Amino acid sequence: MKILKIIGLGALIYAVAFVVVSAFIGFQIPSDNLAVKLATIGCVLITIILAAKSLKISSAKEMLGYSFIWVIINLLLDILITTRFTGWAVFGQWNMLLGYLLILIVPLLAVRKQ
Repeated sequence: MKILKIIGLGALIYAVAFVVVSAFIGFQIPSDNLAVKLATIGCVLITIILAAKSLKISSAKEMLGYSFIWVIINLLLDILITTRFTGWAVFGQWNMLLGYLLILIVPLLAVRKQ
């Protein structure tokens, strides 16, 4: 059952980013606007921390494994969904690469001390 939670949390991280960017676009603020990128990163950071804490993991190695799965899930969803709106150039944007790095590293902050 834990794997379903891991997959769901990975998809949730993607969904938060997608909804935040979509909301800005809905208000006719371009997604390449710095404020949009920073707001999206901020919302995703909060989501990552809450998702990681919900796992209640006490091993950095285990958490890194789960966060790697989250990166793969987000990468696949970006390929399947985001590229339909933006094209492949989206992967050359600094905020996308930073997002993947944050998804990989930030969960380590939620590892419980033994």
